[in-house]
Amino acid sequence: MGEFEVYLIALCVLFLPVAFPGRRLFWLVAIPVFAAYIVVSRYSGFDTDVAKFAEWMKRDFSGFFALREMVYFTLSHGAYLLTKDERLAFLLMDAGWIFLVAIALRLRFGDSKLQYAAFAIILMSFPVLMGFQNFYRQHIGIGFIMLAYHAAPGRVVLPSLSFLLGIFSHNSAALTAPAIFLRTKFFKDAPLVFLIFFGVTISAVLGLGLISSGAVSALSKSNATTGLDMSLVYLALFIVFFVYFLYAEKGNVVRAANASPACFSALFITPGMIAFFADAPAERTAMIFLILMIPDLVESFGRFGRWERFLLLAVLFLMLSLPMIAFPNTRNFVM
Repeated sequence: MGEFEVYLIALCVLFLPVAFPGRRLFWLVAIPVFAAYIVVSRYSGFDTDVAKFAEWMKRDFSGFFALREMVYFTLSHGAYLLTKDERLAFLLMDAGWIFLVAIALRLRFGDSKLQYAAFAIILMSFPVLMGFQNFYRQHIGIGFIMLAYHAAPGRVVLPSLSFLLGIFSHNSAALTAPAIFLRTKFFKDAPLVFLIFFGVTISAVLGLGLISSGAVSALSKSNATTGLDMSLVYLALFIVFFVYFLYAEKGNVVRAANASPACFSALFITPGMIAFFADAPAERTAMIFLILMIPDLVESFGRFGRWERFLLLAVLFLMLSLPMIAFPNTRNFVM
């Protein structure tokens, strides 16, 4: 059985926790199947950037480039020294990434079974699978950023530490600072004018900082995205999602922004990335925000009745998973 067949099985099996969210179904059925897919994909050869990272993990890097993203290089080199095998090293880091997301969703949802639906949607979403298969430094950074974002309310040390680990895994993670700040209690009842002022200001400051540090250029080191200019599609998707949050919050813009700071921040940052940078950096940045806002959407769906909630979860799952096989450029990563 090849990688593509195992991927299709994983796609079907991970739909089950979306339809029937539950701890046992997720951890005893869905995760083992997803783990099997990841193992098969690792032993089916490395694609593009991951092949480069497999070579890099054997080296003990020094200099500004490695220092700027020291967390990723330390983790990857340490994993290789521990396992003496590139594939096992990636699998070890893959397990660590899943563990980070599990903690983040537990902090976000508590005992709610919706966390398992959110987890399944995240794992099979094309931005995450592209992370496993190609954008690996950014992927590791997203794991830490997810923990920072969902742990932010009522906490200081954990989100701050996770945010720093995310930045030093992949510097582009700094772009998520507005979303994480807006998740804190300080901004919970912030007026709309202040929210907009904050969003514009922090986006401008981060943009200038990333340009001067060269972090944005790190986003464009690989151009293997969907093969299409998707940046405007992402922006349109964020607008649709924010309109949904407005509907769910009865037209209250401040409550809609608080319901998904990731979506609200993306509405400011994505247009700037589209206007001033190439398609690849804009698309990568949008992918980061899309992953962050999945639990926001799932949590919001919880206010609806059983069948309406199932329909919304199913649409979100299909919307984010099917692009992996819909576009030739991304389909190559699961073949």
